[in-house]
Amino acid sequence: MRLTKKVLTIKIKLLIIFFILATVPISIVGTFSYFQAKKTISKLTIESAIKTTKQLSNDIRNIFDETETFLEIGNHESVKKALSNNTTTKSNIAIYELFEAYRNTYKYNKNILDIYIIGKNQKIISEKKGTYKIDQAEFESNSVYNS
Repeated sequence: MRLTKKVLTIKIKLLIIFFILATVPISIVGTFSYFQAKKTISKLTIESAIKTTKQLSNDIRNIFDETETFLEIGNHESVKKALSNNTTTKSNIAIYELFEAYRNTYKYNKNILDIYIIGKNQKIISEKKGTYKIDQAEFESNSVYNS
């Protein structure tokens, strides 16, 4: 009986030592791996957010640059003539050539669906619809005009 008790206690001691020798290194490696993974993921997330922010900033800057270029169309002499009552076929052709030049310059930009130039006299020049005039009530209710 003494021998079995001794064997049992040795078995228990060996089991405890084996458990300690197995779990302590695994716990240390697991904890270290967790914190390293957390650090790496945080770093990559921040880098990705910075990259995305820079890309959005560039996209917005490009949109504003394109808008500024587009706004120059409204200052062209043929556009001013067309918006006044002195419209000639020659000035209309010049306007559509401006629209075409804009489209060729920015042919990969799918954000602009149509180009409108709206004069204060309710006259509108549209890339797709041509030149036309709307009545005062419709003109004042136009969301583009109001904004």
